[in-house]
Amino acid sequence: MKENIYILEEACATKETGAYYPQITKMGKGYDYNAKDSIYIFSRQYYNSIPPFIPNFDHFVMNGKSKISDFLSCSLMGSTGFILSVQVKEIFEKFLLPEHRFYQIRLLRGKDFIENYYYLKVVCDLSDIVDYPNSIFIKKDIRDRILEEIILDDKEAYIRKDQEVKKESKIQDIYYSLWAKKIALKYTIDFDLFSVRGTFDNKIYIKENLKNALFEKNITGAEILHTDRIILP
Repeated sequence: MKENIYILEEACATKETGAYYPQITKMGKGYDYNAKDSIYIFSRQYYNSIPPFIPNFDHFVMNGKSKISDFLSCSLMGSTGFILSVQVKEIFEKFLLPEHRFYQIRLLRGKDFIENYYYLKVVCDLSDIVDYPNSIFIKKDIRDRILEEIILDDKEAYIRKDQEVKKESKIQDIYYSLWAKKIALKYTIDFDLFSVRGTFDNKIYIKENLKNALFEKNITGAEILHTDRIILP
């Protein structure tokens, strides 16, 4: 029986989250973005690894028009995790996750500080077990239009093609990028939450059992979309 896979991401401007997206766009007054433990160092230099320091997450500032939800959207972080409530943290802790870490954070909404939120950092790169010949890659332009579908033999072929597209983009002064349309994996995945990464996919995926657990607790602020992008053996 085919296993259902879902994309998990923050909701955008819903009744649950408020009209403003993202809900968080800045840190508190006086925050040093250039410090060695800053959110920028954390999200850029340690995109796919756990840093050897505790990042300074004191404090995130919520937009005044945003509502509190279990998942909070944030423009300051990459796509390797989520800001989430303690309720979501407790759900995730019951499931099998890849390498990860929960960091407690502080939120400021209006004049009130909120303490019981966390940032979940997920470290998971499955690009070495992608079945490249049975996957489909696409070349896209700045308007997100698909210009070409591409089949590649292996990871090295993908790297060469990616470099070729970037070179073409630079020469023509037109933005092109290489992404995955279908990702076939060589092996089954035990994790209930995972990402493929490489440079061709920036989504976080969950399995049916975790999706059901989030629905049962009426978790807010998340969008969970069924996808056929991931092809399991």
